[in-house]
Amino acid sequence: MTTITELLQRWTDEAAHLRERYGMDAAARLCDAHVRELTAALSARQDELLTVAAAAVETRYSTQHLRALLAEGAIPNAGTKGRPRIRRADLPSPKSVSSRVRASANGLRRRTQTNQKTFDASRIVRSR
Repeated sequence: MTTITELLQRWTDEAAHLRERYGMDAAARLCDAHVRELTAALSARQDELLTVAAAAVETRYSTQHLRALLAEGAIPNAGTKGRPRIRRADLPSPKSVSSRVRASANGLRRRTQTNQKTFDASRIVRSR
């Protein structure tokens, strides 16, 4: 899968190739325009302000955890004291689903091991 950065680089290279090899300045300018437009859109997206609830959906962290990060200054508050906002560019990395599933499975395994009692069939036989 092509990343956005790779796509931008490919379009920039295509523009240079069209210009230098074929003298196709109009087509090269079109590639350059696409690069500029996508770069501007990505930049605007990074500057988007999110509510704590929207940031929680994006990152898969709880709103309480994000509020704690805001309070300790780990994430800058782009809003006001009563209405905190988080700039998309400042969001912590989203939790990966696989790591959450793995952590949940490990926790379940530990709880099961510690709470597990050995089965003693002789108790059933004796009670009859």
